[in-house]
Formats: sequence, structure tokens, C-alpha cells
Amino acid sequence: MAALVGSIAGALLLAGGLFYWASAGALSAGERTGEIVDFGDSAGLASAQGDAAGRPLTILTWNLAWARGTDPDPGHNPPVARATYDDHLRRMGALLRARAADIVLLQEIDFGAGRSHGIDELAALARASGLRYGARALSWRARYVPYPYWPTREHYGRMLSGGAVLSRFPIAANRVLLHSKPANQPWWYRPFYLSRYTQLVQLRRGDQRLWVVNNHLEAFDGATRAAQAQTVLRVVSELADRLREVGDERLLAVGGDLNTVPPEARRRAGFPDAPEDDYTRDDTLVTLRRLPGLVEIASPERYVADEPRHFTFPTLAPTRRLDYLFVDPRLPVVSYEMVRTGAFSDHLPVVAILGPGVL
Repeated sequence: MAALVGSIAGALLLAGGLFYWASAGALSAGERTGEIVDFGDSAGLASAQGDAAGRPLTILTWNLAWARGTDPDPGHNPPVARATYDDHLRRMGALLRARAADIVLLQEIDFGAGRSHGIDELAALARASGLRYGARALSWRARYVPYPYWPTREHYGRMLSGGAVLSRFPIAANRVLLHSKPANQPWWYRPFYLSRYTQLVQLRRGDQRLWVVNNHLEAFDGATRAAQAQTVLRVVSELADRLREVGDERLLAVGGDLNTVPPEARRRAGFPDAPEDDYTRDDTLVTLRRLPGLVEIASPERYVADEPRHFTFPTLAPTRRLDYLFVDPRLPVVSYEMVRTGAFSDHLPVVAILGPGVL
């Protein structure tokens, strides 16, 4: 009996030690300063600091799904070869270059994670796109993520991931707010679950100081997502109030993967690819439509008139819109598009061209 008790105690100690080691570095909710990177020194990328403030701006939001590409089984993400990641990142960068992107809001991008072979995907995209400046929003960190649970050879392993802003213009500030995780998650699961975030970034476009806000909200728990939307509204409203007092800075855009469908969507539940998803009582977008001084690039009327045009997920056969951009109406929306990209992400990028205007 003593031997059995000793064996059990030893196993528990080992399991506890492994849990502590694997979850080390997990991030807590709250606000912190994010890293700002100038890739010009290493990649020879040019600065656009002297860019004329009067020309159109092209802004995108894109959930990259860490560049692994799509999979026939959405709940199964087996390992992908390093060459596939390199190819997808080159193609993503080529798309940004072809679209003459100025500012890109990115979600689900890895900064050296085991699942993506340790690639700094922000640096790879900077080289491929020609966009020199980056701001990281680290929201998921762990020494080892044991997911998917089986087989173990498919575990994600070391995790460094989150969101980012990639820009043609120098970046002066980067604030990252990590939202609280769903309260109903078990204690042993929470340390390994990603944090959702709101990232506030200040850009310098010539003499202008422009703010963009990048978001990735909760996907699987509606109550948590609703609370996060209220936080985004509060944070952005506080920023807008401060900018009105400052006078020489402007809030240009808020966007990202909001993980909700519009309230006027014809289908709000029973999606072929995700029958468990139900947005019938979700008011995330109702909340965010109250963002001060901003309008959606696609009005509800335009959305209803041609709903499939606005779908962004899943890539190969889109059934709903999850990705959004809100912009300052003083720069009118010349055009917008949900770009059909092929299979190198599970979300379509949303691109908007904002015409010349006075901010």
C-alpha cells in the first residue's frame, strides 16, 4: 500500500511539474506596451515618412490562420511542412504588394511558434510585402501547448502568437489590451487558451498622427464576446475623447476578426461548416456600431443588397461575415472588397481604399 501511495504521489508531482513547465509564460488580462519593429535595416525596405497626406490610403484586415492554409476538416489541424508556410507567406506578401497596401491589421500571426516551424511571420510578411514597420500584439504564450490532444506528434508545442499591424508608415505607439478569457473554462485549460486582444497603434503619415485599432474577439463564448465588445467600445471612446482634446491626432480605423455576423444577416445559425455556431442573440456588432466618429466600409443596406459578396469565412466556400473595418468618414470609401485568395488562410482579407480627404 505504501508503495502504491508513493507511486500515485510521484505521478501527481510529475504531472504538476509538467503542467507548471508547459504553461509557464501564460499572459494575463490587462494592458501593456507592445513591441514596435523597423524591418528596414535588415530587409532594405524604404520609409514612406514623407508620403503625401492627400493620396488615397489602402487598409486591410486579415486573419492569417498562422499561414498554415485551409484543411478539409476545420477541427483538425495536422502539421504542415515548412515549405508550405514559406510559400503561403510569400503569396500573402505578394497580395499585399499587388494591392499597394498601406496599413494591414493582422490576426492569428505567429512570432516563432512551434506549429509554424519557429518562423517570425511578421518579419516574413514585411520582406514579402515591402511594408517596413510592424507592431506586435503578443496574446498567446506558453512553453508547450498540448493541442490537438491526440496524437501527440500533432501538438502545437511552443507558442508565441497574436496579432500585428504592418504599415508603410512609421509606428510611434503600440498599446495592447488583453481581454479576460471565458469564465466557464476549467482551470487546467485556461493557461493554454489564447487571449483575445485590442491593439491600439499610432502611425506617422507625414505630419499626420493616425490611430488604428486591431481586434480579435472571442469565437466560442457569446457572453465573453459581448463583454469584450463593450470593452472595445469603452477603450475606443476614451481614445476618441482624448484625441479631440489633443487636436493633431486622428482615429483612422477600427477593425479585425470580430467573430460575429451582422444583425441583418439572413442566416445567424445552422452554418454547414459549423452547425454549433449560433449568433441569434449576439449583439456584438450592434455594440460596435456605436464607435464614435466611425462608419463601416459596408453599410447595412449594401450588405443586405448583396450578402454573399461580404462573406469572409470560410475561405473556400464562404457562408458568413466575421471580419470588419470601421473608418473615418472624412476619408470616403472609394472601394472595398473581400478578396478571394485561394487556400492559404481560412479567412478572406478585407481591403478598403479610402479616398483623399481632410482629417
